[in-house]
Amino acid sequence: MSRSVAGRWDAGIIAGTGSGGAVLHGEPARHVIDFPHEEFFGESTTGRPHPS
Repeated sequence: MSRSVAGRWDAGIIAGTGSGGAVLHGEPARHVIDFPHEEFFGESTTGRPHPS
């Protein structure tokens, strides 16, 4: 549990599998959930080539 507001994504709560996940951040009256995926950021660290 956090007692402070995560106004920016990099201060949010992170959950995921390594290739995909979610970040919860925002003000108490307006939560934001981002769903990043490795496909959007180039090659992963798994050694697999980036999907075309």
